[in-house]
Amino acid sequence: MSDIDLDKKAKRDRSPGYPFIPLKTAIQRLTAFEEYFKRHPAPVGKAGLAWGMAPNGSQALQTVAALKAFGLLDSERGKDAQLTVSEDARTYLRAQQDNVKREVLKRAALKPKQIEVHWQAWGQDRPPDPICLDVLVLKEGFSQDGAIKFLKVYDETIAFVGLSEPDKLSVDSRSEHVDVEQQNVPPPEIKVGDYIQWTSGGIDQFKPPRKVIGIFPDGAHVQVFGSNTGVPITETTVVDPPAPPPFPPVGSNPPRVDANSAWGQGENKFNVLQTGGRLQISADVDLEGLQELKEMLVDYEAILTRLSKRTKPKA
Repeated sequence: MSDIDLDKKAKRDRSPGYPFIPLKTAIQRLTAFEEYFKRHPAPVGKAGLAWGMAPNGSQALQTVAALKAFGLLDSERGKDAQLTVSEDARTYLRAQQDNVKREVLKRAALKPKQIEVHWQAWGQDRPPDPICLDVLVLKEGFSQDGAIKFLKVYDETIAFVGLSEPDKLSVDSRSEHVDVEQQNVPPPEIKVGDYIQWTSGGIDQFKPPRKVIGIFPDGAHVQVFGSNTGVPITETTVVDPPAPPPFPPVGSNPPRVDANSAWGQGENKFNVLQTGGRLQISADVDLEGLQELKEMLVDYEAILTRLSKRTKPKA
């Protein structure tokens, strides 16, 4: 699939192009991409596998377009385009120093043209929403919906890298300050059943929060649902449980999957292996992910039905 096709499928409206997710989410997607494909190039049409998304689906293609816009993924042009982790992204993933990571994030934040242009125009004191929306819609060709979504992506990206905070301490000095203050602070009290957020390197690792299902014998790590890896208690915060999605009215169509939901963030995982006329399915999903899986099973049912008709012996 060419870059032109990718951009056409990823664009939701006629607004100027911009990443549909903020930089913080893009970094989480980058980490998942690197973990799934390791150091191997990935076909554009397969990238969604790293995020639990349908290959060549609009959500996967929009995610690829966003990571490319932030300069986190590179791709070749042509029919068989391959995606690779960019040099800046590789630096971010491998660097041990927070200040090195932060410099990469600052460059990435201003890579998308629309974010860079409006940062130059608005600076650290962005005008109120109504003024910005009028500029975007009346002068720059955004749709109303596109302008609202762009402002959300813009604000979250600028805040994430700290561009809107001129007096902010450097990451290194801030970390030293926190360490001194917290030397004598006991770790948070966490028990099985609590929901927690894990913050590492200044980045929240869970979206949505995860439920604690066990505490390791060392007393310093916890196990959360869906993972066997120990999470350091000192890097966790107890948070409110995520609100369950509302049930749709009886007889109505199920809601579309929101890109910012648990399913959209790749928290739901499932694998389907088809062998002849049989399926092997493993899944770890919430209510929204279950709905998506049910819809996919309808497609698999049609495939198995067609296969059974082909293999059925003639009378």
